[in-house]
Amino acid sequence: MEDTTKYHFTPSPTEKNIIFSVIDEFMPIDNTELVDKRADKIAQLAINNIEDWEKSRYELKCNTSDPDSTGCLDIYLHFFKFSTPSGPTLDWIDAEMFTELDILTKSSRLVSSFFRVSYYTTPHRETQKLIGYSTIQVEVSNISKFSICPNQPGSFLYHWKSKKKLNISNNKLYMKVEFFNSANGKVTVLGSALPVFPSTPQFYIDFWNEKMDYTVISLDDKTRTFTTQPMTWDFEAIDWFFAGADPDTINNYLKVRSYNVGCSLDLYYKELITCPAPFCV
Repeated sequence: MEDTTKYHFTPSPTEKNIIFSVIDEFMPIDNTELVDKRADKIAQLAINNIEDWEKSRYELKCNTSDPDSTGCLDIYLHFFKFSTPSGPTLDWIDAEMFTELDILTKSSRLVSSFFRVSYYTTPHRETQKLIGYSTIQVEVSNISKFSICPNQPGSFLYHWKSKKKLNISNNKLYMKVEFFNSANGKVTVLGSALPVFPSTPQFYIDFWNEKMDYTVISLDDKTRTFTTQPMTWDFEAIDWFFAGADPDTINNYLKVRSYNVGCSLDLYYKELITCPAPFCV
C-alpha cells in the first residue's frame, strides 16, 4: 500500500503545505446560473410579449419663420390647358375640370369632388403600409388648390410612439395626393414630375415611376410634428438632345431638385398625352 502524504495548513512557507489567499468572492461550482437563465427564457416563451402599442399625434408644421403665417399648407395643383394658348394652368375652368357655372352655383359636380391625402411608410405599393388618410373637399374657387390648416383634416396623423414600432427609414413617411373628380368620375394622382416642355404635357422619363407620385414627409419625434420636403423631377431634354440623345444616358439628365417656399407645395397633373420614341418603346 502506497504511503499517503498529508498536507497541513501552517503559517510557515518553508514547510510542505498548501498556500492560498482568502478573498470574499466565491465562484459557483454548479450550473445554477445557467439553469436560471434557461428558466427565464422558457418563462418568456410561455408569456405573451409586452409590446408598446401606444400612438402619438403628429401635427403639421410649415417650413417658414413668418410670424404672420396661419400655419396652413397651401397645395397648388398644376393642370394643363389644351385650348389656345395651351400651357400649364392653376385655373379649374382653363383645365376643363369644371365650368364657370359650376363655381358660381356651387354645383354638385364641384362640391362632391374631393382630395384624398394619404400617408404611407414607403413609396412602393408592394411594400408600403397605409398610416392614415384624410378627405378634403374642393374649395369653391377658380384656383386649383386646397389648404391643410391646423386642427383640420390632413393636419395631423397618428403613428407609433415606440421607435421600434415606427418601422420606417430615417423618420420619413410619403404623402400621396389624389383628386376625385365628381364631374367626370376620374381619379387623378398629382405628383412632382414636371412635363418636359410647358407647351405640351409630355412625360418622357420613367412615366410610371411611382416615386414621382409621393411627397416626402419628415417626422420629428421630439416635437411630434411633421413637415413636407417638396421636390421636383425634371428631365433636361435640351441638354440630353445636344449631348447626342443617347437612350442609354437618358437617366443621367433626370434631375431631382428640392425646394422650400414656406407654407406651400406644388403638385402636377400627370397624364400621358404623347410619348414619342425612343422614350416609350
